[in-house]
Amino acid sequence: MFVGLGTHIEIRLVKFGLTTIILALVISGCSDPMFDSRTDQQIVKDRAIERWQLLIKRDFPAAYLYLSPGSRERTPEKFYIGGFGGSTQWLDAKPVSIECDEDICRVTMSVKYRIYHKYIPKGVENTRELKEKWVRSDGQWWYLLKK
Repeated sequence: MFVGLGTHIEIRLVKFGLTTIILALVISGCSDPMFDSRTDQQIVKDRAIERWQLLIKRDFPAAYLYLSPGSRERTPEKFYIGGFGGSTQWLDAKPVSIECDEDICRVTMSVKYRIYHKYIPKGVENTRELKEKWVRSDGQWWYLLKK
């Protein structure tokens, strides 16, 4: 059977197109919460660590994106960012415990920080535990900003 050059090229283009579509679906499926094989505790742990790393870097606009949709609706970004003073420097944050019930997780973070004061220019370091609440909305876990 004789296959013309045009037909051969068309077949290769179709194969290439199908391969591209399948690859795109696989890649997008990996980032979709519906296909995430981690437990709720692990997902929340990872997101809490990511959020705190942003706070430590003082990347408040990026940390704002971890807030629940309701928190973002209630608190405009400029007010969220403006709430962070310059006298505290976060140094480290680690999850201590995570307890989840359906669509709510309670996270305890151990946060190491340094506070600066005009009478103590080198600052004072301390570590304390902070309680956080994370909620699931539309398949994603979000930090619930305290009122």
